Amino acid sequence: GGLSDMKRAIRPDSTMDSADLLWFRRALRSSPFVVVPRQQQDEIFEWGFFAMAMAMASLAAVFGFRLHRNSRVLGWFVVGGLVLMAGRFGEAGGLFEGAGILAIVGGFLLVISHLLNASCTRKCQQESSSS
Repeated sequence: GGLSDMKRAIRPDSTMDSADLLWFRRALRSSPFVVVPRQQQDEIFEWGFFAMAMAMASLAAVFGFRLHRNSRVLGWFVVGGLVLMAGRFGEAGGLFEGAGILAIVGGFLLVISHLLNASCTRKCQQESSSS
């Protein structure tokens, strides 16, 4: 019951009993991902992370640019997004060798973009508060 579950959560060294395994099997069977093969599950997650990264980068670029108007920072976002996009599509479609590396480089460029964006935003906020 509830008390034994709490004890198990507190003491991670305890083992699972047969009721836990039965519950786990039932939960797995009811999961929508069970009918999807493992490789497709990975693709679904990768596309989800890709979509989140692109959405966050787009929002950060737009809101940051509206404040600091620095086109170089916006350019970094565009280049990073395009490189990530090329890597993701290349990897998913098996279009060219090294697409995974290209996706990593694109993600790295987006990190740089976010850091530059934060720096420019902070600088604008400091300038507006000192005026």
